[in-house]
Amino acid sequence: LVIDDKGPEISLAAVKGVKTFRLSSMNRRIQVSGSKVGERYSVHDMKGRVVRSGVVDAANFEIPVTNAGVYMVRVGSSAARIRVK
Repeated sequence: LVIDDKGPEISLAAVKGVKTFRLSSMNRRIQVSGSKVGERYSVHDMKGRVVRSGVVDAANFEIPVTNAGVYMVRVGSSAARIRVK
């Protein structure tokens, strides 16, 4: 790892792979908070299929899903798993 002041800025969260957003769920809706506007998001089922995707238009938003289950949510380069009931 080389650190200099000439390259683009990157956060420690991105280096460590720490998610930079929070997830919760209610009534088959995944609630995302603390995300960065303009980043791409996607929701994957546990078989890896993309069930929803788009661009973040607000720091806090909801993503509806049709079935209960466990999903992987990716926002930008961060990802987190959530169980939807």
